Amino acid sequence: DGGEFNNKENGINHFNKLINDGADIIDLGAESTAPNNQPTDIGEEIRRIKEILPELRKNNIPISIDTRNSQTAKISIELGADIINDVSGLCYDEKMAEAVANSNSFVILTFDDEIKNNTLDNTIKGLIKRVEKAVIAGINKDKIILDAGICFNKTYEQNFELIKYADEICSLGFPVLYGISRKSFIQKATGLIAKETEFANVSLGSYLINKGVNILRVHDVLSHKIAFKALEKVL
Repeated sequence: DGGEFNNKENGINHFNKLINDGADIIDLGAESTAPNNQPTDIGEEIRRIKEILPELRKNNIPISIDTRNSQTAKISIELGADIINDVSGLCYDEKMAEAVANSNSFVILTFDDEIKNNTLDNTIKGLIKRVEKAVIAGINKDKIILDAGICFNKTYEQNFELIKYADEICSLGFPVLYGISRKSFIQKATGLIAKETEFANVSLGSYLINKGVNILRVHDVLSHKIAFKALEKVL
């Protein structure tokens, strides 16, 4: 949530609300990877994770740690994290693949390149290369989740292309995650600020589920959960 719940008390309260609203997985990040944000010092990232993860781990819900750093990943796994969500696709930290391979953790692999290369075809090819790199490093194929990297160096048109043809990414044979909630391209399409776009988020999220996407990273869990209860009766 962009640093909105960035202390222990607020974080735990929001964690409990997300569970009560029906979240299946909680994604916890100690560094913002939003456009134009500066990298967080690894020591500070680890401090933030250590402060809250042991408290959250008292609950049985799977926890995903959003990090590009192998040191953070190792400590998070030791503290009970179930998934490492690396938006760099194992490319930011050369030791990340080894850190995941030496654990029982799942890993989310994102594809991101220069804007001109972030077409649907290149995203599919890039994700395949990310998978090959992970497998060579010793990561079990059954532990890999793919993320098309919506809004990571993508144009307005590229983001919608990746949504429209999400089934082609799903056809690669891995669980697929999309994070579209409150992203800038939705704000541009609707003319609304981030927190006013929930109807659009749910609409596009429902489309993605219909295309075969397995995991949606959202902000307002309850609105999506209600929509998907009805949607699953059709699907």
